[in-house]
Amino acid sequence: MIRKILYLSILLIMTAATARSQSFTVTPTDTLVLDTTVTSCNSESILKFSLYNNSIDTLAMNWRVVYGTFPHGWTVAFCDPNVCLSSTQIGAQTFHFKMVPGSTGLMQLDLTPVSGSACGNYQVLTWVTNDSANTAAYLNFKTCITCTSSGISETEVSQISFYPNPVHSQLNISLPQNLSNGQIDIYNLIGSKVFSRSMSNRENIKDIDLSGLETGIYMARITDGGKIVATKKFTKTE
Repeated sequence: MIRKILYLSILLIMTAATARSQSFTVTPTDTLVLDTTVTSCNSESILKFSLYNNSIDTLAMNWRVVYGTFPHGWTVAFCDPNVCLSSTQIGAQTFHFKMVPGSTGLMQLDLTPVSGSACGNYQVLTWVTNDSANTAAYLNFKTCITCTSSGISETEVSQISFYPNPVHSQLNISLPQNLSNGQIDIYNLIGSKVFSRSMSNRENIKDIDLSGLETGIYMARITDGGKIVATKKFTKTE
């Protein structure tokens, strides 16, 4: 009987430890690799991890940047499910968000390179409050990006602007003069398309109605003849 009780006690301890260590899972893996060519150095490349809360508790999540080794001039932003930060000091600050049972949260890295071809690395540590030893996970991003010409000059691409930003209800977009067969698509952070419109020659877009969208960060992708010209990030507010 004593042996049986001892066995059950050990089993319960092991089960509890396993449950704690698996309170959230990371997909697709612990490392994302991007090796791509873009038609404009003003285009953002996006890498996403999904965190899933498979426990019965609301998890108090934390994260901080361990290291980032990107070439000079690259624009780097990192997003948790609540906020995107355009610049994050490595190891200097811990950020927080909560995940209710059964929920999924995205951890996203946005990169805008400079001309030519270059590579970079980024690592983020995330863990649950008061349980870091059992739940710590490292998210690794490895990227190589090459910029090529799209037929629209980098100067013209840099002139693409979104205003106002943040936007409350009506968004305006200023476009380059020689965009001949353009289209704009707007996506939320989970990749769902929420707006799409074709654009004729030399047409700026006025008063895109975004009043029905939830508050948060959105990505607009501009293409010309099917080629990506630029991607831009903007914020929707109440």
